[in-house]
Amino acid sequence: MVYEIVTELLITVFDVSPETVGSTASLEDLGLDSLAQVELADRLAEHFDIQIPETALRGPTTLADIVHTVEQRQGTWS
Repeated sequence: MVYEIVTELLITVFDVSPETVGSTASLEDLGLDSLAQVELADRLAEHFDIQIPETALRGPTTLADIVHTVEQRQGTWS
């Protein structure tokens, strides 16, 4: 469920087609800039009721990385 929600958030924030967002697509590939980084961090925090530091979204971060981070912060990752 986290995967699907994060996918939808990425589609919305980056205004890309669903086919563009895959587990290995990096945020840089989707068009990450500082504004998108802040918006994504805010939407993740709001949706999942967790804090995601913007620094966690820098570098070659992928959808799978974000899902992993969300699950860790929710305490659901094992």
